[in-house]
Amino acid sequence: LMGITKVPLPKYAMGGIGMIPGTVVFVYFGTTVSNISDAARGKFDGGILQLILLIGGSILAIIAVFYVSFVARKEIKKVLAKTEEEKKEAEMNDSSMKKNNE
Repeated sequence: LMGITKVPLPKYAMGGIGMIPGTVVFVYFGTTVSNISDAARGKFDGGILQLILLIGGSILAIIAVFYVSFVARKEIKKVLAKTEEEKKEAEMNDSSMKKNNE
């Protein structure tokens, strides 16, 4: 699929590396849900402190995911607005240059 796109290899590789934190979070969620499920069935071997830390860590991870998503969305909107503004400005410059040439 990479050969079909015009994305340069370094940027493609950085995108792949950028996916690692999300993958780690999802693996953590899966493990935590499994442990909490075991605790609900009475099959959890860890102590109460470990269970509290798992639940607290899960809550903090969920908050972090939503926060990072919020910040990323805000930054993307800024970049898109700036790009759109630059595009409009370039179009205005092109049209004024055409009027001057006529």
